[in-house]
Amino acid sequence: MSSIEKINGHYQPPKKGLSLTSRTCDLLSRSNYIRQQATHLCQRKAYLEQQGLSPEEAQIWEKSICGYQFLLMGINYFYGENRYDISNVNQDSQRYYAFFDFYGGQEKQYPFFSKENGWLHYGLLQIAREQGLYGFYKRFSKEKNQFLSDLTGAIEENYFVGMSVNFRGSLDKDSKYSHIVAVIGYDLDRGILILNDPYAVQPYEVDINAFLEKFNGSVFMISEKPDEELLVSSPFLAEKEEYPNSSHTVVGIHHDETSAYKFIDLLEVDKVKLTQNHERSIRFRINDTLLRVDPNRIFSDYGALKSVLTLNKHIIPSNIQDIEQLCQQIFSSNEMSDDIKKVLEVLGNIREYVLSKFDLTKPLVSIHNNRLMNVKKDFSKQFCFVSERFPLNCFVLVTSMEDFNELKSYGINVVFQSNVEGDGSLSDFAIQNGIRYFNIETGYDNESWQYQEFIYNKIKEIIQKNPG
Repeated sequence: MSSIEKINGHYQPPKKGLSLTSRTCDLLSRSNYIRQQATHLCQRKAYLEQQGLSPEEAQIWEKSICGYQFLLMGINYFYGENRYDISNVNQDSQRYYAFFDFYGGQEKQYPFFSKENGWLHYGLLQIAREQGLYGFYKRFSKEKNQFLSDLTGAIEENYFVGMSVNFRGSLDKDSKYSHIVAVIGYDLDRGILILNDPYAVQPYEVDINAFLEKFNGSVFMISEKPDEELLVSSPFLAEKEEYPNSSHTVVGIHHDETSAYKFIDLLEVDKVKLTQNHERSIRFRINDTLLRVDPNRIFSDYGALKSVLTLNKHIIPSNIQDIEQLCQQIFSSNEMSDDIKKVLEVLGNIREYVLSKFDLTKPLVSIHNNRLMNVKKDFSKQFCFVSERFPLNCFVLVTSMEDFNELKSYGINVVFQSNVEGDGSLSDFAIQNGIRYFNIETGYDNESWQYQEFIYNKIKEIIQKNPG
């Protein structure tokens, strides 16, 4: 099995150990010995037929399904059942892994499977994520002590670990192509690793030193709980759908706002949804530093950097308390650090990518959920109308006074924003560029869904009545 090893910057030099709070592990363990109770799946033709493939399919897949079998063993390990099996292999082989390259500034896609490269590691890990697990790619050192530190830390924390090697079926059978084996345990007293090798008919043991001679450094991990490494490795996308004669574009910005995204999915209108991890933030990496940014603060350099500094206190000296002042100092300095320049470059790439998905000749309607916002308190300095018909966390922010008056006539809580706040929000960008903009805010509960639907339908009527 071979694949592209560096996608979206998700390459990380080896680190010592891993940190993740784990559940009670499904392990047999004693001092210096651990073995995960993982089902072994074989990729030989006869065994593929037993697993449900036709003889013709088994013949085709026998030599190129090790990565897929590793995936199935991992899913089976965490769930203890065959909730996802080999019957999906043909369909999955036709899929594509799509992502935005933060550093190259382009959306890219690669096939999950190709005859030339075999199974794409990131495609397999995406399937794991779709099954409610987490997967990511790493590099392990081939130096024995560091390798064992990384491996034992991973298995003790209950990761399911796959490694790319240059043998297949047994250590003495070299493979022309890279091959994936699951390392399900170790016995340090005896100096051995325990492998679930898909090309073998049962698990077997190998000498650690001999294994390292044929290990190529690539590691694939599946876990039931996320950590920073797992989350930053998930693909970020601005997903666009277009419909004929759409009068506006609906935008989903925060992926954790579940009610908003479910509502957007039902609309037959041009739409753009930002997706990564079902979290509020976008995660990315600069060198070895993991960072987050609020996607509704990326629309100016200043607002985006301020968001990064606010959400990533670990990169700020402890004696600095005023983020606003720090941000001003950075932008007023004639000598910006290379790290800050790289951060701004990535943030600029994200901004341009997201904006490229919008038709800026049409009104934008972003839909959000919130729990704590209060139209009276949070917008006391803005021009607003507050109705008794709606909860205080259900309202619309607009950039046109005409739209303000229309929504007011329907008794909807509404805020008029006429000035640029300087926070890098989409509303700031709309004002600066003369774009008609509506920002719908409602709660997460079922009752709020009714308000969300009512408000959106009235905005749709307003736009259709006055498209300009």
